[in-house]
Amino acid sequence: MADKKIQIEVYGGTSQSCSSACFSCGSQAACGDSTPMDQQVEHFIEELQESYGNKLEVKYIDTDQSGLKAFPVINKIVKAGYPFPITVIDGKPRWAGTISIDKVRRFLYGRLLCLKENSR
Repeated sequence: MADKKIQIEVYGGTSQSCSSACFSCGSQAACGDSTPMDQQVEHFIEELQESYGNKLEVKYIDTDQSGLKAFPVINKIVKAGYPFPITVIDGKPRWAGTISIDKVRRFLYGRLLCLKENSR
């Protein structure tokens, strides 16, 4: 039986209550990192796939394309005041406001270690 891949989704979009955070408004003028969101996500995906290969499925979802209402959990998070981007792992929201390869790697290390222990 093939191992189940860990699903990582990064949601981006325009927050309804813009707060000048980099990605919540779609503007990065007030931020130190002026790299566009699509380039950051592309780098994030490349790094994770290089490190973890076929153990992960990573994708970016632009909520502006189909509307926030198509993503009820993300909609609730944004309405609670959390900014984009929102990182979700295996259906559970983990971080908002930044794309952090380091945080995801630490999380994945623990998850993969746990899966390895359980498969013995």
